[in-house]
Amino acid sequence: MSPYSGLHKQFAKFTSSDRAATKVNVHKVAEWDFDMIIPCHGVGLSTMGVADHLIQSARQDVIETEGKQAWKAAYEAYFD
Repeated sequence: MSPYSGLHKQFAKFTSSDRAATKVNVHKVAEWDFDMIIPCHGVGLSTMGVADHLIQSARQDVIETEGKQAWKAAYEAYFD
């Protein structure tokens, strides 16, 4: 799911159980100096005999450049 998609933005907006805390944390991350995002979700790659297509699928979620812009886009509901 692209961080620029409307679905991702809605997911990020409506899945928080504490919007105030989420806003604080979203802003903290936005202050960091980063360009790449490597998500830690999805298929576990440390399991026995992981197929190559699963590894490739997990790699597709990595944002190699402009990660901070993607972060801000995904969580735009928390930036006033």
